[in-house]
Amino acid sequence: MHRLVRVILALLLTSNVWAADTDSLMLEGDVLVDSYFQALKNGDTQTVKSIFGSNLLEKYQDLLDNSMYPQMLIDKYTDSGYSISSKQFLDNHLRYGIQLTVTGYVSNLFLIVGTESGRVVITSMEEFVD
Repeated sequence: MHRLVRVILALLLTSNVWAADTDSLMLEGDVLVDSYFQALKNGDTQTVKSIFGSNLLEKYQDLLDNSMYPQMLIDKYTDSGYSISSKQFLDNHLRYGIQLTVTGYVSNLFLIVGTESGRVVITSMEEFVD
């Protein structure tokens, strides 16, 4: 009987830690997504670099290091807007469904947010068609 109680307590404690981690990731993920779109509007490539996980950073490093890219971002995204259309917790990651409006054109994106080396980062993104 005592063993069963200990197992139940361990499960409860573990689930509470998991819930706290999930809540923390959701809160930090929301801030991260907003920071990402603000960085695009402001041409702030340093912030984009700090928000990207290692795979995205490797994929976009040359572009982010291009001295003309900040102005290109400003020109494209200054009047843009975004909304979160969905948010789903999957395998220790959050998948954000995003509707991004740029000069009247709406793009649908998935941003995947997770932890990497103890930091919350965007680990991947892809455009999708409804």
